[in-house]
Amino acid sequence: MKTHGFLEDDIKVGTWTYYYVNGHRFKEITYENGIENGPWTMWHENGNLYIERFQDRGRTVGIWKEYYENGSLKEVREYRNGEYFPSDFWNESGDQLLLNGNGKKIESFGAGSLDVFEHYFIDGKLIKELRL
Repeated sequence: MKTHGFLEDDIKVGTWTYYYVNGHRFKEITYENGIENGPWTMWHENGNLYIERFQDRGRTVGIWKEYYENGSLKEVREYRNGEYFPSDFWNESGDQLLLNGNGKKIESFGAGSLDVFEHYFIDGKLIKELRL
């Protein structure tokens, strides 16, 4: 992986860009005195946007957007005071399953995405979790 960025006294400053072997951008992170501070963006290996978020002195704050590999929007969530609040979620077919924090999300975890869960929310609060 190729990286481009600046160091001041061996501390990361400014925007750092990381690249996949194929030359596409992997992620861009803005640093201030070695701490992630500002826009934080990641791309899928095919070049499509993957994640957009914002860092405030190393903490994720505000709106986080995540996209499927095909470029369609997957999830919008918000971080407030270090807490995660899901807002909207779409499946890969484009059906919206979570709207304004109400509904469900389907997520895969683990190597090969073997663990699949349905999470049910009301007003952005998790009320039920099912392993599929």
